[in-house]
Amino acid sequence: MTKYYAHSANKKSRQWHLLKNHLESVSELAGQYVFGWHGEEESKLAGLLHDLGKYGDKFQNRLKGLDNGLDHWSQGTFLAIKKAGACAAAIAIQGHHIGLQSLQKEDLQKLNPKSLVTYHPQGLTLSETNIALLEERLNHDGFFVKNRKRDFSTRF
Repeated sequence: MTKYYAHSANKKSRQWHLLKNHLESVSELAGQYVFGWHGEEESKLAGLLHDLGKYGDKFQNRLKGLDNGLDHWSQGTFLAIKKAGACAAAIAIQGHHIGLQSLQKEDLQKLNPKSLVTYHPQGLTLSETNIALLEERLNHDGFFVKNRKRDFSTRF
């Protein structure tokens, strides 16, 4: 079984941090921040998907010092919108990594990995372009994104 990591060993900890554990703890913490505000489920989703691209092989190589200049968050942003219809989660993911962004239809369409491959606003490379592969790896770790896509008149 392949193990995926969120962080490599550093000065604080000599152990590598499993991605599964990282996503689970961030998801739970995000849910606690909005407990009772009717946004708990979407907050947990944001925590779960905020580092989805870390399941990519390029990101795993980055942890070994073999790659750099990678975007590991846009995939989670895209999946949050495309599959779960969770715009607030998508904005939270982006805000965590690159600051708050626009909700304009044109800007949301730019989150499509196919668009980011040809032009990335930060000049980065996606850690993985295959969203289905990333979701499969997420599922293998026991996490599932419910298909709750609503029509926001945003077609990718």
